[in-house]
Amino acid sequence: MSIAILNNILNRGGGLLIVHDHLDDLEAFLYVFGFIVHSYSGPGEFNPPSFIVDWMDAKTPQAHQLLKSVYLLRPDPTPNEEIQPFWSDATIGLYVQFYTFIRQIAAEKERIRLWRHLTDEEREEILDGMRSNVDSHYDFVLGIFDRAIQILNNSKEEEVD
Repeated sequence: MSIAILNNILNRGGGLLIVHDHLDDLEAFLYVFGFIVHSYSGPGEFNPPSFIVDWMDAKTPQAHQLLKSVYLLRPDPTPNEEIQPFWSDATIGLYVQFYTFIRQIAAEKERIRLWRHLTDEEREEILDGMRSNVDSHYDFVLGIFDRAIQILNNSKEEEVD
């Protein structure tokens, strides 16, 4: 679940509730991808770092929101820290690019949610502008995945030669 949707759940005082959109789904996929590259040191070898254990142990929306915010919105992101050495450079590069893309979007959504000088209608208009780029968002994500797959395919061809 994305940070924006967790913030909706935790929004007890009213204010802007951000509509669930494709960007929330992409953010959720990043968490799955991150869980895999940080936790698996080989086929069937589950060795999660402490922050992944914290994710698994979190029981409340507040805990999940805090842990995901630390992971994605901290001021000094290090997405490739604690990635298991099993993963290829292509996979790590893909993960870092995907993390960076989603981080920018999640940070922008959070800024929009917190901007108090805007009306809810103005915030919603800005968010609608972000949502209208659905094709370019998916094109970017599919493009970075395609490039990583091509790099992996090229490396396999070089191994055969």
